[in-house]
Amino acid sequence: MISPLIMSDREAGSSKGDIMFIAKILVCSVLTGDCVAIQDITGISISRNACARRQIEMFKDVNGELPQLVLAETYCEKSAFQPV
Repeated sequence: MISPLIMSDREAGSSKGDIMFIAKILVCSVLTGDCVAIQDITGISISRNACARRQIEMFKDVNGELPQLVLAETYCEKSAFQPV
């Protein structure tokens, strides 16, 4: 499992300690049982709820192209980076 990047407020350059999230999903084939982890490359989500919405979008995109895949797991990885 990928360990989340945790930084202090000073290292992150934030006085408020803003935490954002990177959406990740695990999809598995119902035909073969093989699984693959997918990480969002469009950007960092500003809240846990936004991350969850992005995970749904990601799965819909994947499932539209490969309908034999099922959503096995979701994970919102914490990121201390701030939007520019």
